[in-house]
Amino acid sequence: MVNRSPRNRRVRSLGWCLGVMLLALAAPLSAEIVADVVARCPASPRSLSEVMAALDRLQATGRCTLTRLGNTPQGRPLVMAEVTDFQSPYRKATLLLIARQHGNEPAGTEAALALLEHFATAPTALEQEILKFLRLAAIPVANPDGAAVGRRVNANGVDLNRDWAALSQPETRMIDAAVRRLQPDAILDLHELPANSAKDSYAENFVETTGSSAALPSLLCQRTQQITKALTSWLRTFGYNHNVYYDYPGDNLMLCHRYFGLYQQYPTFLCEAKSGPGRPLRTRVGFHVVSALVVANYIMHEGAAGPAATSDPAATTTKMAASAEAAQPSAPAPEPVQVQVSLDPAEGARRQEARLHVQVQGGEGFSYVELSVGGKTRALSNLRDNLWPLNLGSLPPGTYQVRVTAYAEGEAEMASREITVQVTEQSVLAAF
Repeated sequence: MVNRSPRNRRVRSLGWCLGVMLLALAAPLSAEIVADVVARCPASPRSLSEVMAALDRLQATGRCTLTRLGNTPQGRPLVMAEVTDFQSPYRKATLLLIARQHGNEPAGTEAALALLEHFATAPTALEQEILKFLRLAAIPVANPDGAAVGRRVNANGVDLNRDWAALSQPETRMIDAAVRRLQPDAILDLHELPANSAKDSYAENFVETTGSSAALPSLLCQRTQQITKALTSWLRTFGYNHNVYYDYPGDNLMLCHRYFGLYQQYPTFLCEAKSGPGRPLRTRVGFHVVSALVVANYIMHEGAAGPAATSDPAATTTKMAASAEAAQPSAPAPEPVQVQVSLDPAEGARRQEARLHVQVQGGEGFSYVELSVGGKTRALSNLRDNLWPLNLGSLPPGTYQVRVTAYAEGEAEMASREITVQVTEQSVLAAF
């Protein structure tokens, strides 16, 4: 396979349309918009047959098409749905949602269906205008055989989200072919985290995406960095605790988001919704819905390919305005804030499991914190008190500067703290 660099693309779109969408999400109505989408989700997951019936109903709206990508090992159809204004003359930004690679993780499926239904059936002029410039595509059930019986793996006993480097399964091969045809501007891979896990990185909702590296196209890195900052702020606005982790060249490509992000070089985001007590289906769906809306808004500004098919005097080339900061009222001057950092060192076999305890105190305008190691961003978080896994296993022995910076809304730096970390073959030690 040939490595495909992302295209240097801009979107020509109606600025007022996107502005209305942003303002709606930022204003008190924002909760109503997201709630309208999430309310389309049932209280409990639908069966596979109910999901397929819902897709058939959407196709009848005229705004949705269904494409059968092929058959699973047990002969079930693998389906991709697309919602857009098929009569629009404009070039569209395309967002692809891949859900339920693991058959026992239904939140991604319900989020994809809720978004498809909202845009396919919503009668307001806003949604109709958005669809002139947006193509929302989704593979709501990437593992139909597993979903039919509530099993993580497919009918061949393979974890599909560990198969992307090999492409040994018909499901991964069909999805890969569909992505190559679709050429999306961004991809979201929707998953759920277990209620209990020994991994610190699994303690909260998180997004994982491509980090900034000189070995990758600068436009790809720019987009993933900007989108994750917007996501972190928006999810805090909607009450979702959230971390971001970054991948870099050399990381294993067996995972879907790394295969499409690091190898195929699409802006790709793994979205993991935490399950467990106090996190019912609609809460998990809401995490995915907000994430999808933020990414869709960004690519409508920056992600579509080439000029519009026809010229419209009302259309303008717009600059990225998808961050929560751009849509919200000007933030007040940041109040005094302190960043406290401590390291739980790892030794011996636990060398890769050192943990960084970060606390942000004060500052009403707080938005998120950023963790960098050796000048390279490793993570973001919208939590004031967080225990981060400090994954230094990929670093050779040496001395590294670890910097934690707190930002206010609008990305104004509030405070920072640095520690020096000494990595040896046996341990990780810190000195302030």
